[in-house]
Amino acid sequence: MQAEAPEKKLTVIRVKDVLKFLCAGQILGLIDPLKPRMRNRCTTVLQCGSVLHGMRICFINVLYSHQDERGGLGSHIADLSVELVRSGHQVTVITSGKEGPYRERHVTIIPMGSVAKYSSPWQLLNPRYLLQRLFYMVRMTRHVFRAHYDIVEAADGGFEHIVLVLLRRCPTVTKLHGNFRSIYSSKGLLPKLIERLEAFAVRRSHGIYTSSQAYAQTIAYDYNIPLERIKVISQGIDISGIRNFSKIDLQQRYVAVKNKKLVFLSVGCSAERKGASVFVEAATMLLNKDFLFVLSCSNTDFLNGAPVPANLLVLPILDRNEFYNWISESDIVVFPSYFESFSIAVREAMLLNKMIVVSPYIPLEGIDREYHRYSVLQEIAALPLANAIAETIDGHKPCPEAEHTFHRQLIDKYDIRRVAKVTVEFYKMVALQSGGNECRSSYRV
Repeated sequence: MQAEAPEKKLTVIRVKDVLKFLCAGQILGLIDPLKPRMRNRCTTVLQCGSVLHGMRICFINVLYSHQDERGGLGSHIADLSVELVRSGHQVTVITSGKEGPYRERHVTIIPMGSVAKYSSPWQLLNPRYLLQRLFYMVRMTRHVFRAHYDIVEAADGGFEHIVLVLLRRCPTVTKLHGNFRSIYSSKGLLPKLIERLEAFAVRRSHGIYTSSQAYAQTIAYDYNIPLERIKVISQGIDISGIRNFSKIDLQQRYVAVKNKKLVFLSVGCSAERKGASVFVEAATMLLNKDFLFVLSCSNTDFLNGAPVPANLLVLPILDRNEFYNWISESDIVVFPSYFESFSIAVREAMLLNKMIVVSPYIPLEGIDREYHRYSVLQEIAALPLANAIAETIDGHKPCPEAEHTFHRQLIDKYDIRRVAKVTVEFYKMVALQSGGNECRSSYRV
């Protein structure tokens, strides 16, 4: 009697199962070859108890390749990277994009695939966006582990480096620049979930630093991290750039500038967070004055179709040279931001000896408070901003010149050369401490 053939079962393949398989395969591809990595990592720069000249440093920033959207963090990475290279270190920036690798001012840029910029919570329900983000993170992580970098730095927002800190196979530093709740939204379940992931990534990092004591205290409290774990290193300014920028005749280029007192605000691609709407509303309150409100931004979507007041000049995002020209020529520079962990533009305005109005949410610490040409808004609203502008420009509020000694101290603190040196010392300390029993680093801080 012939045995009956077993009944064939129909195999149903679901999309989510395929994705799980792909993700598992990619992650396993990360883990499998890494067991000996930590032991060998230090040999790339450190040998026989001596310190060779340079470190191999990697920055991770998904928006870095988007010149008009990289923001203050991207500018910080660009300036710091160039100075680190000038000091003898090898620097790589991993970002999104299709073309590459390529070189940018002696810094290696490695795009890891297209990733759309985050715009709304609904975007997280888009499978295409999620897959782009996932595969970008996987490719980036695999590259980092294979490249044997001595230090890898990523920002707290977006938890791009969450797999790196989960596996802890290379020294990883988190720069506290602005989390999801601060940059985008604090309402709803999604920000709370993302903040938990961001907090996990920060806590698992080998090193943590930020640019202001105020933001360090905020994160230490919110994430339940000992404050002493967070190093404070200010962002840096290329002093030669601010001293030697090329002068532009703005009155010749922009007819609206002639015979006007200039009020300047640059918001980049963060119009709402940096107070563009309040700025425009303040302009409408001062139509009877000979003021010209100058707003630099990537787009005017925040206006929602509202008419642009006659005393408002809207400019696209400016290159640094033109940005310095506008600050230099303005009578007052305003910063009505709802959140800033640090504002390098405020310090640049100070170095150019401009009168500034800042929001109460921009931290001014140490030497910053000795600058006499600034006022702080009690609240971010159009009327207080309009009053502060009018009182200052009309001369009702005294604006003493900054002393030479103050400028010297300000330069000493924010000079990119000093900042880069302090940052490298911090990197070395993290590399030393992260090795544990598996990697006895030869760095001496």
